[in-house]
Amino acid sequence: MDYQHIISLSPKDLYDQGLIFKLKQDYNNYCMYMVMAANYDYDLAIQELFNDYQNNCHNSFLHKKQDLKVTKPFYEMTQQYSYSLNYLGYILNNDNSLEYYEKAGQIMKNPVAQCNLGCHYEKQKDYDKAIMFFELSLEQGFGNSALMLGNIYQNKSEYELACKYYELALTKGCIQAYSHLGGMYYLGLFYKQDYEKAAELFEMGHLKGDMSSTVHLCD
Repeated sequence: MDYQHIISLSPKDLYDQGLIFKLKQDYNNYCMYMVMAANYDYDLAIQELFNDYQNNCHNSFLHKKQDLKVTKPFYEMTQQYSYSLNYLGYILNNDNSLEYYEKAGQIMKNPVAQCNLGCHYEKQKDYDKAIMFFELSLEQGFGNSALMLGNIYQNKSEYELACKYYELALTKGCIQAYSHLGGMYYLGLFYKQDYEKAAELFEMGHLKGDMSSTVHLCD
């Protein structure tokens, strides 16, 4: 595997070729090309990576379909970049992950790593720290952190704040927010119960590729 060739490409070429590898189901190259494009701060690549991460419970390309014997050395080779460092933590998925997230998120200020830190502390039920890291990530414009804040406030039954963050997530291109907002209308949480509006949001999410919205439409 010619890792140096990957590093030498422009961010746009990395992103475009990464999408081609995805269509070909070559997930090793897809992951490495897309992560490298994100390392070069290419916005489309960053959103692509996080969308796959966010959909992990359904069918994550990044976590489940790459051969780590091939891709992990590449991330280790490029860990001076924050997305490779963050992703080392993600693919390890063990007690050492936090060390990578902290370096990428707290020292290098990577918004995806900050979001991962938020997810870590949410699982630990340390909601104050989780909210802090999600807010730091959101301040850098990372829309998926708005979704995670909405989740926290919905679980705390603070429905007005939940809806505020779900709506914000939508404005930042987070397609998963369609299913969450649709659920709020369906259940009548903060919004007046409106099945028609809920179905409209689920349909919009489905058309944009949100799997949760598709599941709701099938119920």
